Amino acid sequence: MLKKQKPVSLVENLVEQLENAIVSAHFGPGEKLPPTSELAARLGASRGTLREALRILQQKGLVESRVGVKGGVFVREANTDVLTDGLAQLIRRKKIPLDDLAEFRQVVESGLIRLVAKRVAPADIDRLKKYIPPLQEEASKGAKGWHSFLEVEVRLRKELIRISGSMMYETVLAPLHENIFSYAAPYIDGKDAEVEKALNDWTQIIDALATGDTERAVFYTQHHIRRYADKMKAGMKRKQNN
Repeated sequence: MLKKQKPVSLVENLVEQLENAIVSAHFGPGEKLPPTSELAARLGASRGTLREALRILQQKGLVESRVGVKGGVFVREANTDVLTDGLAQLIRRKKIPLDDLAEFRQVVESGLIRLVAKRVAPADIDRLKKYIPPLQEEASKGAKGWHSFLEVEVRLRKELIRISGSMMYETVLAPLHENIFSYAAPYIDGKDAEVEKALNDWTQIIDALATGDTERAVFYTQHHIRRYADKMKAGMKRKQNN
């Protein structure tokens, strides 16, 4: 069915034009945009409307404003900072439902493990095995070692991302792993963390990668994520009932 076209504001029109010019490399990375007065005249817009469009482009991470004699508005290098920072904020502020987060992690991290299983080299296995002793050391402390155990886990997960060689996994999973503790901490204490079970999960995952048993590595990855999600949900309920 044909639908009536929604009217586009002047600001939206400017944002679209400038965004297309940047994406198509008409304005290249690091290039300074023409002065506001010149650019406004070329686009047939007021300087106030143009400034608002540039503000939106800056929020999108496409341009940056610099002050000083050599200041102005410059095209930013394309990177993943905006996406990474945005995801980190969502997790820290608990804006993603716990079940959604768990399901997403199970799917995405299973994919990561499958990719790691394809690309892992003997030297990588040796590096992964070096994480077991510090995990064992923190697990031996019981509830007192939980925080430090999680810190070792974050480093281990980053090692898996490195082995995968995937920028997409790094963009999505690094901020998630770095900030997941802020989600879990209010709902899981050291006693509930079941550090020994987490240690067994990682031992199984690394051993499975070493022996080429991809499905076992995926199983324990999913099991690990689901167990902690269930623990967090139970902690949430206890907190709500108190």
